[in-house]
Amino acid sequence: MKPKVIISALCLSATLFSCASSQTAPPNTTNIKDADIQAVQSKSEKAFQELEEEFKPSPPPANSTQEQKTEETETVEKELEKAPAYSTGKIVIKECAYGKNQKDARITALKRVSQDILSNVNALEMTKKQLKNGKITREYLSNTVIGTRTILKEIQFKDLGRTPEGYKVCAILTENGLSKTISFIKASLQRNLTELPPEELKTLKSKAFILISLAETAQDKKSINFGIEKIKEIDRLLNYGRLNVNVVPPYATVIIQNRKYKVGKTVLLEPQKEYFVTIKAPGYRSIRKRVYLGRGEIKNISIELPKLVKGNITVSIKANNPFVKRLAEKSMINSGFTIKDDAANVLKISIRDFTSSVKGYTKHQLEITATLYANGKPIISKTGKMKPFFTTKETENSVLKPKVEKLTRAVLNSLLNNINTEQLGGGKE
Repeated sequence: MKPKVIISALCLSATLFSCASSQTAPPNTTNIKDADIQAVQSKSEKAFQELEEEFKPSPPPANSTQEQKTEETETVEKELEKAPAYSTGKIVIKECAYGKNQKDARITALKRVSQDILSNVNALEMTKKQLKNGKITREYLSNTVIGTRTILKEIQFKDLGRTPEGYKVCAILTENGLSKTISFIKASLQRNLTELPPEELKTLKSKAFILISLAETAQDKKSINFGIEKIKEIDRLLNYGRLNVNVVPPYATVIIQNRKYKVGKTVLLEPQKEYFVTIKAPGYRSIRKRVYLGRGEIKNISIELPKLVKGNITVSIKANNPFVKRLAEKSMINSGFTIKDDAANVLKISIRDFTSSVKGYTKHQLEITATLYANGKPIISKTGKMKPFFTTKETENSVLKPKVEKLTRAVLNSLLNNINTEQLGGGKE
């Protein structure tokens, strides 16, 4: 991999940044759509992955899904062995089954109890009325393992021995066991759900339905309402977009559609819409970002606001790329600096693009270093690197420029927040 040093005599790409001659792009330049860019990114990542795999020994074939199912089955079987025998207590749910041996019969009886709970018609109807789309999806009826593992904690067995039909076992859930299971599920749902990924939310949604079904059997209205509220909350999280904003300084204010939010708070927003997010704090330059959120999508904004300087401080900008130089000038002016070509304070910015090519795609690794000098002496330096990304000739202009802009702003923000302005011959009040 060879570093490509980006200098003012060369453009980062044929159509990316304007060079020193300020040449304009041909009038027939086309705009690449986001979907096209994503398709290229996906294909290019696959191409590089295939190339890397050629140099790795082939791993032994394994079926991870089958291994997971086997592990879950083994865990259930081990817990079955520890399950107590039924002695006393009012029976609420009972299912009997036959098997070739005790273990086989217990597993079948337990699954039947689980299916009884998952197919509770009254619970299905109650839940259906509360959901946004008014439908019960198959996920409620397909999580046998979740139901089995949950009720197993309080299940009891009555072994009836061998019969002509096979070994007979009855799985029993007593009134006391039902109450304990309800309490156990409620405890697992009493948590902050806003930051959980969709897959974990779907699992908890199924548990909430199991809670409603068990509570309906026990005529426990309080637990029924708790389960319904949790399903409504999870359904909302799965259907809305979620935005997490983390900012330095932590006391900054986040403004979305004229509403103020605290930093670190997850904001629920209507999906498939574009939002403008303003982040501001006293003594710092405000930043405005545009964000699009899809249904169930989680997006994170992590940003460091640049400090505003005090006093009249002049600085000159030197960069090996004209586009980066313009970004730096704008950023420094917005932070209170005065740009002057012959200033004693000099900000030098160097950008490099480490590239490699395969199967028509180019892999980029950007690195930017910004160093601030006072009277010829370096007083602070910051370097930023970006994770590798991919382009083609058609998408290079659309992909590369925003990446460079994002990394440049991040490096400059970090540098500005760590400047001691007194070292620059200014900044005293």
